[in-house]
Amino acid sequence: MLRITGDLAGAERCLDEVLELRPDDAEAWLLRSGLRRWSLTSEGGDNHVVALRAALARAASGAVKARVQLGFALAKELEDCAVGADDAELLTESFAVLRTACALRRQHIQYDIADDLATLTALRDRAAQVAPLLTAAATRSSGARPIFVVSLPRAGSTLLERMLGCAEGVHLAGELNQFPAALGQELKRTFIAANPAGAARPPRKAELVGLTDALDFAAMGAAYRANVPSLPAETRAFVDKLPLNLLNIEHIFRALPDAHIVYVRRQREDHCYAILKQLFAQAYPWSYSTDECCAYYDAVTDMMQPWLSAKLPRLHVIDYEELVQQPETTSRALFDALDLTWTPAVLDFHRRNSSASTTASAAQVRQPLTSRSIGLGQRFFAG
Repeated sequence: MLRITGDLAGAERCLDEVLELRPDDAEAWLLRSGLRRWSLTSEGGDNHVVALRAALARAASGAVKARVQLGFALAKELEDCAVGADDAELLTESFAVLRTACALRRQHIQYDIADDLATLTALRDRAAQVAPLLTAAATRSSGARPIFVVSLPRAGSTLLERMLGCAEGVHLAGELNQFPAALGQELKRTFIAANPAGAARPPRKAELVGLTDALDFAAMGAAYRANVPSLPAETRAFVDKLPLNLLNIEHIFRALPDAHIVYVRRQREDHCYAILKQLFAQAYPWSYSTDECCAYYDAVTDMMQPWLSAKLPRLHVIDYEELVQQPETTSRALFDALDLTWTPAVLDFHRRNSSASTTASAAQVRQPLTSRSIGLGQRFFAG
């Protein structure tokens, strides 16, 4: 909870105490490793690399979950130290530890990526048909307008969300499940109506894409708005940052005529590396294999191409690299497009926005902008 609410020093003190009492608590090792950047000094440094190596060795024949968590924690601290000291040997060790931990995690997941890739292909083909038709600008509404920030995980979407939260009248609603829930209910109703005798098997996700024209978008939009948590009275716009609303672009545009979508993307190798080194609780089963991660990234890139080619006035694209290297220019342009007032506070977002963050970036968004991760992915894949 201290991490989520931004008291990273307090969280670190608590985890230090936990690990004094339980030196083999792998979850505590992992959580602490993500609180800040670790470094080398002349005495060995502000890090736990030696202790993590020892903990991982002790866990060699133990529970898979602990071995995976310790591997991700060690890889994280090794990378921090390596990048800070420009130490190629430590970086090579970090990559090797991460690959081992990812492979171990993937061995214990039952998952076939083929269904997801087929769904993305169906969404791409659908977008090629409908994207050129959805050219209308956003309509004005009497209530708060939704701004959806969508992306694959680890693209920089939480960073962008925090910047948007510095604008007057903008409320950060977090990663809401309300739109997928409304879409799911409407898909279920439509599928049952199309199969009154009952289907022999549940439909595959790719098959559901074909039901889109039969959906009641007005009902879907109303259900979404009815279930969004209460907003502060002064809210002019709210940010819904569920990453994989990326798959629901057409549905959002048709169900919510006043909505804008901001798509955050990142260079392929850097993005896939950032995903691979994040241990997710349940989601993204394709994220522990380099081949599957790259295949999913490529399929999403293909799916997005018709949307980007259509140049829709309600769809905005942010490149992570431009955001961290040219934050003022990039954020000003987006604020203008969203009709939000930009102030210098946007560049100081890590100090000014104190709301809780439950995402994997909860610690990172409390820190200043940095471009230190740009290029690391190329080195990972090259090695």
